[in-house]
Amino acid sequence: MTHEVLLSYIDGLVASTTDDGAYVIETPPSAFRPGLRISPCSEGLSRALSRFARDGGSSMEALYPDVLTSDGPGGLPRLQQAIGRLAQHAMLATTLVSDGEPLATLHPVSALFDMRPKKVPEGAAYRLSKFACWHVRDGVARLISPCGHAELRLRSPKASAFLHLLASDVSAHTLQQDSGLSPEVVGSLLGFLHSMDALVSVSADQPDPEQSTASLAQWDFHDLLFHSRSRLGRHDGPFGGTFPFKDRFQMLPVQKPRMSNDVVALSRPDLDVLADSEPAFTRILEARESIREQDNDNPITLEQLAEFLYRTARVKQVAEQAGVCWKPTPGGGALHEIEIYPLVENCRGLARGLYHYRALDHELVKVAEPGPELDSLSNIMAITGTLQQPSQIGLILAARFQRVQFKYQSMAYAVMLKNLGAMYQTMYLVATAMQLAPCALGGGHADLFSRAAGLDYLEESSIGEFMLGTRAAQRTRTDPNVSGGH
Repeated sequence: MTHEVLLSYIDGLVASTTDDGAYVIETPPSAFRPGLRISPCSEGLSRALSRFARDGGSSMEALYPDVLTSDGPGGLPRLQQAIGRLAQHAMLATTLVSDGEPLATLHPVSALFDMRPKKVPEGAAYRLSKFACWHVRDGVARLISPCGHAELRLRSPKASAFLHLLASDVSAHTLQQDSGLSPEVVGSLLGFLHSMDALVSVSADQPDPEQSTASLAQWDFHDLLFHSRSRLGRHDGPFGGTFPFKDRFQMLPVQKPRMSNDVVALSRPDLDVLADSEPAFTRILEARESIREQDNDNPITLEQLAEFLYRTARVKQVAEQAGVCWKPTPGGGALHEIEIYPLVENCRGLARGLYHYRALDHELVKVAEPGPELDSLSNIMAITGTLQQPSQIGLILAARFQRVQFKYQSMAYAVMLKNLGAMYQTMYLVATAMQLAPCALGGGHADLFSRAAGLDYLEESSIGEFMLGTRAAQRTRTDPNVSGGH
């Protein structure tokens, strides 16, 4: 069996030769990495480096004739230096070829990738990292790892089968036997995985780092993947406000249509009166806490709920043509995708049921009558918040996902969670000023909510929950070590 290694430029690079004889490599703005200038650059060196731009790339050996013909043996050190700079800037992808068939390509996704070969520990058992993830993008199967700065592009079913063998601890010898690949090819594939931090090596002298290292063991797969993919540094995907769907779909309007004709008009508080009568901001901020004990004999009133919603979530201003609005709480891109659904259990002046708050018109629209699904939602919130009985009002915060996805790439869901946190704090402060009992929750049942509200899970579902009610006259102060957040 024969094998070779081919080098090629990573995606998006544009190489050219300037009038003053420099070889310039430009990167797209979305790559967030600097370009490279190699100067002086002879005609032979330029021709050799241009081979990396061809389909499939080039072996190192194929570069030598170009340089030797133009510059003689003295040009080889310049070639090595140029390739070293390309490697230092992580601009080269490496393809492993076995018997003329490309198996896999190690493709840097960040300028922080170290292309220097990492020695794979010998005499160990190997397996894929618990953080490794296989997905398809642009018609290419890719193995990615949030622990590293490169991805493995699978070019052959043999490479896919090789990865399958690494689902559990396996020796290099067994890998060779079961894959039918040569020892050199097996070693190269293991080296690729090791370089992108997707390989775990375990031996008698080296315990599993994903179980024994505190900084790895405590991460869940999905949390670390989400963290790495919604920040710059460990992927090469589009990032930020790119408006990827502006030519394919219409942006969702600021306010969604009424979900029913059962409408409850809400009163509007006098903010000037409140500003003169309420405690100073610092006192409100310092008094903020999660309060789980509610006075169910004297429940929250419709007027109080109306004031709370007006002060936390109403639309203050709209730029309809731009599809944005402004509210008392901050929102990424002024998109304000979060919708509030009060699940009412005990509110004086308002019947039980699930409502939707229409922030532009400051009104409630009834979405669902009491029933088993709403009972389950209330009970889940009570259990999550360690209440003995359901909260007087459970505010379910849902996201209209496409409001944000229309504009942002890679970071859309992260933006929504940041907006949720901002909304939580605004709700806490307003509830504290109103002397109500607020408590944000850390989890909820998105599928159950979507079904109860008649929503498409992928279009709009819950991302947060917040309990609200009146304060019990006698209550115990929250112990964050026992019953949750403070």
